[in-house]
Amino acid sequence: MSKNHLPFSGFKLSPRRRLIHLQPMFNFIWSILNDAPSKKTEDKYRRDYQRMIARDLWPEQIGENSRRSFNAYRSSLVWCTILRIAALYDEAAEHGASMSTRQAHELVNQIEAEIAILRRYPPRSQAMPSMWRAPAGGPVHKSKRRGLGKVPPLWRQQLLKACPASSKYFLALLVLMLTGLRPAELQHGVRVTMQGAEIAVIIRGAKVTMIAGQPERTLWFGLDNPLTAYLAKRVQASAGAGFAVSIKSPGALCNFVRRLSRRVFWRRKYVISPYSYRHAFASDRKAEKVPPENIGAMLGHAVDRSQRGYGCSSQGRTLCRVVGFAATRAVRAVPVSKAAAAWMAAKPSLANHSRCSPSLSAPAPRMM
Repeated sequence: MSKNHLPFSGFKLSPRRRLIHLQPMFNFIWSILNDAPSKKTEDKYRRDYQRMIARDLWPEQIGENSRRSFNAYRSSLVWCTILRIAALYDEAAEHGASMSTRQAHELVNQIEAEIAILRRYPPRSQAMPSMWRAPAGGPVHKSKRRGLGKVPPLWRQQLLKACPASSKYFLALLVLMLTGLRPAELQHGVRVTMQGAEIAVIIRGAKVTMIAGQPERTLWFGLDNPLTAYLAKRVQASAGAGFAVSIKSPGALCNFVRRLSRRVFWRRKYVISPYSYRHAFASDRKAEKVPPENIGAMLGHAVDRSQRGYGCSSQGRTLCRVVGFAATRAVRAVPVSKAAAAWMAAKPSLANHSRCSPSLSAPAPRMM
């Protein structure tokens, strides 16, 4: 769309008057198009827009569970509607002179229909009241940490059993169960080797900056478990050289795990994702009373505070015990706030849980 386009001169009198009446809206749209989003954001807008069109739902309907979801779909609808108006305006500029009066009116009708959407969801109108309304039953919680309480205790074993051994995601699922790593780290490639009588899983970290994350970490597991015994056989089959486990797309792995979850636990509302394994891994370590800084290093964090958002000790099942770990960086301890310290001091029964003391069951750190 450009201000140099003058589609009005080629139209008959009646459709031209309608277009002139809409000129202030066109000027407003020009100003918005000058502040276009990134290519990645625009692709997301288009996917969300196509999802709304396919399901014939408005943002407040498809995003009814949360205000954040509503705002995301609203932004997608607004931007794609603006692009649609720009395309219709360019069509009028290019073919307006050759259109019949009826065709010109139909084109203006389409433009007015799209502008009606913008009037319902005005761009850059943060001060206006939102059309989203909270669900009648209260907010919908989709927390993976809370959701793990809605699946059977042996859900990880059940999903692995339902996954064919010939699947390209079988080994990825097995490594997820053992280490609770991020799906993006599987995309980087994970190395599985034998070191003595132990299985070593070497992970290249994701979300790594100059001060955040672990560039590399290693977790050791004993062979007293069917999962590690299976990996040991795979290592022996490779003449002891070990093997790599990797995936092409974290999104494809997520879709695979979610489809598997819906098929196995078809009566459950909670759908398991790869990050559910990460929460389960943290829950196992917290149930074993592993110190927070050790859990942070195993999860690939640089500060002990990050692990607080993963899992809870009451959901720990200890699928496979970690006998040792190593991380490139030492995990920094972040003190709790004064308000949190005062609250913990007022609760003597919970005071010991703010910093789990090392126990005999905690793995000994092996720093690189």
